[in-house]
Amino acid sequence: MACNKCNSKKKCGCSDSPLETLQTFQCPPNVNCPQPQTCTEFIDARCIMFTAGILDILGDEVDIDVPEGASLEQAFQMMAISFVDPTCLEGPCFASFHIYPIFVTITTITVTWAPSSSALTYQVEYKEESSVTWIPLAAQLATAPTQAVISGLTTGTTYTIRVNSICEAGNCYSATITVTTK
Repeated sequence: MACNKCNSKKKCGCSDSPLETLQTFQCPPNVNCPQPQTCTEFIDARCIMFTAGILDILGDEVDIDVPEGASLEQAFQMMAISFVDPTCLEGPCFASFHIYPIFVTITTITVTWAPSSSALTYQVEYKEESSVTWIPLAAQLATAPTQAVISGLTTGTTYTIRVNSICEAGNCYSATITVTTK
């Protein structure tokens, strides 16, 4: 929502609703995280951080322990994992719960993710959003950086991406994200 109260005599920062323009804030390293625009109000799940706490979902049926410093987007991904396979947040195999793009071009997407404490290897999988067939990248050791480049993509196409954490006790998928090439 644009702020119409700004003028040259007043420092811009809207206070006409529960949302305010933030003058300074810390964002995770994510190319899609917006920078504050003068006199624009927004809430972005990637830029809201938890100090600590537990999310109670569906009453007391699902509790998600959100780590300190996690973004609201990370909490949403943890929630998605809990609905598909709650054991992937409880162990013995843990999913990577924070996957996001760090670089996007017309033919590549570079993603990174939070490491899983139990993964031996990771395998990034992707597909065109409308496809049912996942395309796996080569597996990489958990000791390597938690980052992968998906190349050979089509310009202006939306892709769905996930990370498979492969553990001694099995495997767990991250939540999926969608990213569009430029």
